[in-house]
Amino acid sequence: MFTKSSGLSTDLSTIIPQRRSIIVIIVHFGNKKDTNSLVDSLKNNARVPDDIIVIDNDVDNRGYLGGLKAGVFQSRQSGYRSNDLLVLLNNDLRVGVGFISEIERWWDEQGSPRTLAGPTAGQLSVVTGRAHVRSLQKRVLPKGYVHGSCLIVERAFFEQLSDMEDFFMYWEDVAMSLRALALGGNLKIIPNLPVYHDDVLASMSGDKLYYLVRNGAYVLEKLKFPWGAYWRIGNSLRYAYHRLLGHDVIVRALRDRKSIL
Repeated sequence: MFTKSSGLSTDLSTIIPQRRSIIVIIVHFGNKKDTNSLVDSLKNNARVPDDIIVIDNDVDNRGYLGGLKAGVFQSRQSGYRSNDLLVLLNNDLRVGVGFISEIERWWDEQGSPRTLAGPTAGQLSVVTGRAHVRSLQKRVLPKGYVHGSCLIVERAFFEQLSDMEDFFMYWEDVAMSLRALALGGNLKIIPNLPVYHDDVLASMSGDKLYYLVRNGAYVLEKLKFPWGAYWRIGNSLRYAYHRLLGHDVIVRALRDRKSIL
């Protein structure tokens, strides 16, 4: 179900009640050409999604997780079920013609109501505090996280995972993955899924640096003992160090880590 808005392509609704519905939710921000290209490739898939919902963050920027939650709310209003499958995408992805059919096949064989899956693994170092993508093709991730550019999850479990603090952007995928494990779920990688992400390293704006530092510091302090305590001490030392050097953005981010709601 698309609604044409601000030059974005939006025209699809093919609910098939006899099988699990697959709803794609795309958070659009910035390049409309990228978003429209992704939508067109999904509509030309061998197995077309039952619904495609585009959330336009150009109009009202709710952040990435906020945009996804708005899309899921819209799917609920449309009558989709709690066990229907959500495919949550960045707007700058490219997908092949077998993308949806491979997700459906894999999920029927290996998915579960408490699985959070995707094509790309991330690794979190609790020692250095760095979260980065790794080119792994493991089936299960007992550690690490599922990268947020492409997440696959049943709707009911997503609603549990997304019931968290307002990160606005960055580190939501780490927090959701940790929450999935805490709730007794599992993290899985879908190998050979035809999806591509340029993931070009952009310049580090003040806003991006602020949210990366703030959200990362917050998530690290929420880790189980002893790592949470380790990072509460470490972030206090980082705050003092960057304040001494006059790094205003980092100082503000570390100060605000305690006020994420």
